[in-house]
Amino acid sequence: MLKEGENMKDKEFIRLKRVFFKSSFYILLFMVPFTIALITKFGYKTTNIEKSIRNDESLLILVTEKDCSRCKEIKGILKDKKVPYYELNFDKTTINDYQRILRKAQIGEHDIVIPTLIYIQDGNLKSSLVDIKDKNDLLSYIENINYET
Repeated sequence: MLKEGENMKDKEFIRLKRVFFKSSFYILLFMVPFTIALITKFGYKTTNIEKSIRNDESLLILVTEKDCSRCKEIKGILKDKKVPYYELNFDKTTINDYQRILRKAQIGEHDIVIPTLIYIQDGNLKSSLVDIKDKNDLLSYIENINYET
């Protein structure tokens, strides 16, 4: 009789084990996609710069920071010349967004000296002007890249 009792315990254990694994499978089957959807929806917002790069557009990105007087001058020159650009302000952008945008633009953080003007053509890095100090260099760069909106 003891063997029958032990046998019943083994069958019950096997049944419980199957229920456990089946439940675990269904939880993973539904929770993983749900979690991925939540992270995708609320994890981070895609910036206009990222959207433009992903859509293989051409764009200029001016990398600036808050206390940069040369950045203000460059923005004024670009505005006067009616050259459209996106501003990537190091102080106003989260470090994760900043790094992600630079990665999508195919630029390393160590390649940036503020102010930097980055030219993306058809979604790929074409050229950049780093540590802009001279107005003539900026105007020559804009003319040479043949940037058309």
